[in-house]
Amino acid sequence: VEFSTTPINTSTLSTLHMDIWTPDPINEGSEFKVLLIDFGANGTFNGGDDSSHEITLNSSSLSSGNWISLDIPLADFTGLNSRANLAQMVLSGTLANLYIDNVYFYGEAEAPPSVTPLVAAPVPTEPAAEVLSIFSDTYTNVAGTNFYPNWGQPAPGVTVTETPIQGNNTLHYANFTYQGVELGSAQDVSGYQFLHLDYYSVNSTGLNVSLIGGGETLYALTVPTSGWSSIDIPLSAFAGVNLSQVIQFKFDGGNGSDIFLDNIYFHTLGGGGNSNCPTPPAGEFIVDGGFEANEGCWQLNSPPAASIVTNESNGGTNSARLETFVSGAPNIKQERFGAGAIQPNTAYTVTFDIRSDANDPLIDGAILQVLAFSESSSGATQAILEPAYSDIPSTWTTRTYSFTTSANVNEGVSLLIQLTGSGIPTTSGTIFIDNVSFRAQ
Repeated sequence: VEFSTTPINTSTLSTLHMDIWTPDPINEGSEFKVLLIDFGANGTFNGGDDSSHEITLNSSSLSSGNWISLDIPLADFTGLNSRANLAQMVLSGTLANLYIDNVYFYGEAEAPPSVTPLVAAPVPTEPAAEVLSIFSDTYTNVAGTNFYPNWGQPAPGVTVTETPIQGNNTLHYANFTYQGVELGSAQDVSGYQFLHLDYYSVNSTGLNVSLIGGGETLYALTVPTSGWSSIDIPLSAFAGVNLSQVIQFKFDGGNGSDIFLDNIYFHTLGGGGNSNCPTPPAGEFIVDGGFEANEGCWQLNSPPAASIVTNESNGGTNSARLETFVSGAPNIKQERFGAGAIQPNTAYTVTFDIRSDANDPLIDGAILQVLAFSESSSGATQAILEPAYSDIPSTWTTRTYSFTTSANVNEGVSLLIQLTGSGIPTTSGTIFIDNVSFRAQ
């Protein structure tokens, strides 16, 4: 469907509506896809500023012999850099016969996410005895650290403030390009395993963190974020740094944006399991996919919105529970599993069981997102398995994704499953997850 001669500006609208009807039987693999294409400000196909995104509706959203009204949030088309010059719509799928009516855009667009976090960063749970803290209200920090050194940033310079968010001190870098942190004295972190960070930015196109000590090595972080992002970076990622003499941090990659940082510390426990976790069955890489070992084998970010519960499961006793909040992204995560066994450029299958809480369905933009990361000593390669899924039934169903590792995966794979709020006051929803699996195809 082409409307390139009179492109549509849907920047102030929120939803695409479409009614569809098919006489064809709906099978497990049935799909209907909607692709939106924006030609960019120059209004020209392949003009250099085009963008597009395709939404796939699977069999759970389709029906035979019935009119189905689809209301797809435009925010789900995350690959669209702009919606001001929509010029094409492409409909495709597995249905041989399809009737379509009432295609239109409507609704007031959601307000953009707040530049300043509305909620505080997650409270760390690592034992204080296993932490060396640089900046956190939870632990005792290294004395004498300078978070505001002038390293010759371009005008107008970076403004660094300690901003209280829900009573929790948070570093705010405004006009961010790059900023150093000078420790009060050189620190020996060679006995730790991970560097932890919580970070938030809705307007930055780049963010790296570097350790400096006898050398300097950076690690690229994923921005912009959906709420707070929590990461545990293995210190092996900072090859070339003398870990017994770490004296500085550097954050860079900004474009005059706003960065918020909290809970900067080294620690010895990592995501992806500890010594008390069960060994995965043959052919399986995820540790404790049924959550039967409680919280010891999974990272639970933004607790209590992310938790292990015993009142709902799909086999066994436990499952994971995620309850979204306005601007948060509570999630469960395992980091760097299968190191040395997971192969590069190889296809793997990710599956898990999921259901929504019938008393708290996903509304007003709450969405499920699934991401996998090929981990290496030089950084992580992200793959978005599920960019935005909100039509989650209240009965247990199985989600299946295909994931191909990158050319370098010598430090294994990380898997993140999160429930993201839309940033508007009425967003809500609760889901349960069970029987997570990661296997070779």
